[in-house]
Amino acid sequence: SGRIAVDVAPYIGAGISPFNWHHLDRHYDFENQRRTTKGIRFLCNQVIHSYVFVTLFDQHNGLSGLAFTSDRKKDTELYIVDLRSVVNLFRKVGENDPQSIEARIDGGTGGWNVQTE
Repeated sequence: SGRIAVDVAPYIGAGISPFNWHHLDRHYDFENQRRTTKGIRFLCNQVIHSYVFVTLFDQHNGLSGLAFTSDRKKDTELYIVDLRSVVNLFRKVGENDPQSIEARIDGGTGGWNVQTE
């Protein structure tokens, strides 16, 4: 659970493909990006199923964030997360020390439902 602040750049409609995905400025409108929050699970799915995944660097060539979108959302928007948010999320996950775990198979989907405390 939880949400992370992200910048969202809308898709321009320039026909993104495996051969031109790296030309982000041709596909996404960075001038009209908006700030919002997205759920951690949603963002993880965007990374896991990423069609676009690039590291972003500042003017001193230091890592500043990540830009990504999934195969399903690539024709809609690109998500930009600053490095501080990524590090804070990794820290939160790394410091999580569950005392118990419960796992059940969902009869409807056949997938696992896992909960920790």
